[in-house]
Amino acid sequence: MDNETDIKCEYVLSESQLQIIETFSWLLEVFGYIIVGIIGLMLNMIAMWVLLKPNMWNNFFNRILMCLSAYDSCFILCGLLEIMRRKWEFSSIQPKLFAHFLYPFRSMAMCSSIYTTIVLTLERYQAITSPIQYRIRNANTSLAKRLCIYIIPVMLFSFVYYFPKFFDLYVIEEKECGDTNHSMISNVSNAVIIEENDQECQIKYQILPTELRIDHQYIFWYLNVSNLIVTCVLPIGLLIFMNCRIATSLSEYRQRQPSVYNKENGSTNHNSKTHQKATSTDLKQTFMLFSIVILFVICHALRIIMNISEFLNLEKLSTERKKGCDGISFWQHICMPLSEFLLIFNSSTNFFVYVFFDKSFQQVLKDSYATFKQKFKGSNELVQVNGQRLIGPGARKNDEPLDIEMEMNEVRPEASIYPQTEKTEISIEQNNPNKIL
Repeated sequence: MDNETDIKCEYVLSESQLQIIETFSWLLEVFGYIIVGIIGLMLNMIAMWVLLKPNMWNNFFNRILMCLSAYDSCFILCGLLEIMRRKWEFSSIQPKLFAHFLYPFRSMAMCSSIYTTIVLTLERYQAITSPIQYRIRNANTSLAKRLCIYIIPVMLFSFVYYFPKFFDLYVIEEKECGDTNHSMISNVSNAVIIEENDQECQIKYQILPTELRIDHQYIFWYLNVSNLIVTCVLPIGLLIFMNCRIATSLSEYRQRQPSVYNKENGSTNHNSKTHQKATSTDLKQTFMLFSIVILFVICHALRIIMNISEFLNLEKLSTERKKGCDGISFWQHICMPLSEFLLIFNSSTNFFVYVFFDKSFQQVLKDSYATFKQKFKGSNELVQVNGQRLIGPGARKNDEPLDIEMEMNEVRPEASIYPQTEKTEISIEQNNPNKIL
């Protein structure tokens, strides 16, 4: 009786709960991850294209936003490839790609995105709390150099910190001959099986943890303690502190800025105009930062709560695993895919912040859309007169009659075939097309 009690699992899921978990995960992965991920990837690509325009690229804040969009795009792309591996396995390359590249690289992309958000906050923190020193430093340092000073350390730190993950997993290949048995793949398990039928033989590829990945010290200090500090406690603490300081310094910042109007002569002062424009830009970028940080905190909150819960219950979870139990409750199974969806959602929504706050971003989008629309319309435009095509598919032949009544202001100049400046009546005889009356 005692032995049965010892091996009893704390969390035993019923058939209905397992069905709910499976259905919820499937719906969230197919309709959440894939749809939101593809849309978010496209929007990030558009955002990067806009931010690389000369009038946008000359602003340091926009350069950091471009880097943030690039990291978010990498994170989304890795997530989409992982969903494809889980749902539609069609190649032996997929498990190898996941174990040796996607698994560590996705963590690096997320870490880079987190700390780029901190860099964005730091840039606004300096601009609002110490505007004079900020502008002096900007005048003496090129934009490219400043960007490298901020972004390269973020990239190096993310790569070095998550480099051990390259040694977490490995892929084994097994060939079994005999009766063909089709195996179901569990969503909870890390095992991935791809079957290639060669007559009666099967080749199976399985992703398994290395000895490093199952080492107790590695799990406790690196995956739990260190990860909790580096991706949760430290970033959230820095973001809260700097954004609170920025919010409390905004009113003082506005009071320090010169007035637009010169009170002595009653006319608009050029220097005051310049300062006013810089102030307006600083405030706009500050509110963009607030929106980005609020979205970040909301979407990462569930991940942070789960990490803290796992850290506090690590010993209990280890005991359950030793007994051969899963050690994960029903709600934890629900929260894991939901947390992953929120991370993808966060990486996909910054585009709307740019559009809402930045009028220059809006204008570039409008101009680009107008140019594209004009080119598309021009490539398909056919000159028609009285319902008859003069050029393009279905144009009239030379021996066909045509009665035309045309005004120049009704025809695009580049499409005009009769350079009259006033209303002209033209008729062409059927038997003599070259004769004009």
